[in-house]
Amino acid sequence: MSSSHPQVVREHEVRRPSLRPPTATFQALLLAAAALLSGFTILRGYGPHDEGLMLAWADRIAGGQWPYRDFWSNYLPGQAVVLAGLTKALGPSLLYWRILRVSVDALTPLAAYRLMRRGCKVQLIHFHSYPILSRASQEKVREIAARLTTHQLRSRLMLVPFGELQQQVVLGVPPELRVVIYRRLMLRIAERLARKGGAQALVTGEVVGQVASQTLENMNVIAAASTLEILRPLVGMDKDEITAEARRIGTYGISIIPDQDCCTLFTPRHPATRARLGAVEQAERALAIEDMVASAVAATVVEDFRFPMLKSTAARSVTAQGESA
Repeated sequence: MSSSHPQVVREHEVRRPSLRPPTATFQALLLAAAALLSGFTILRGYGPHDEGLMLAWADRIAGGQWPYRDFWSNYLPGQAVVLAGLTKALGPSLLYWRILRVSVDALTPLAAYRLMRRGCKVQLIHFHSYPILSRASQEKVREIAARLTTHQLRSRLMLVPFGELQQQVVLGVPPELRVVIYRRLMLRIAERLARKGGAQALVTGEVVGQVASQTLENMNVIAAASTLEILRPLVGMDKDEITAEARRIGTYGISIIPDQDCCTLFTPRHPATRARLGAVEQAERALAIEDMVASAVAATVVEDFRFPMLKSTAARSVTAQGESA
């Protein structure tokens, strides 16, 4: 976006929530922590310039404005809406957002590692929203797959395009049920891929209460979409435990790399926290669920990793691999 665009100029007109000014010590610590995180992202090649826009958009949403109606945004509003909630609760700072993203991003590799430690052969599935969002999450998950392969010598990574399915959900489903239905679609797709690969269970990084979709009520409704056993090795851990364990196994540094996550794409303002199975199944009748699952499976790209680490094998669609494990 050009710096002369009138909407960018008006970013500075946002009325911030009235909050007690932080102490000088707190401001210094906040600045130091943000500088360290920003320095890391720059060294990894992820420029922080869009984070400033994200904070400005979050301020506007917190002040009662809405993207595309009151101001222009060149991103979909999910991440800015979440950050707006943190802004209203804690004040305008990207540090809270980065900390939340770090803890959430650390969950999946840690769940996979815990199963590997118990002797299970783990296949990895990643849902992305390219080309609606960037390829950053795919590059990040490849690094995580390479790291985890040191624990099981051979790994298979499946990259599932999910953005088009999310668009269909947005058009046909009440906003408050979108997140639960996204998760149910993910489980259906993962189950189809798991059965192709001979897997006997699905593993998730869910933690009770971590995000809106991970209440006990929602977790039960989501799990009902799959007939495979669902394992949740992190379900009772807190953020400090997750961060410490991720550091120990070497995935923390990868997890904190900024990316555009499909989980925040088209996120509603008020997602259901106590979804009812009947209401969700009724909403899903507006969707061609079987066709959506089949198209996602057909478009899935598979990459194999080996340790000692060689370059991942050439990408191929999941349909090309047949029933091979």
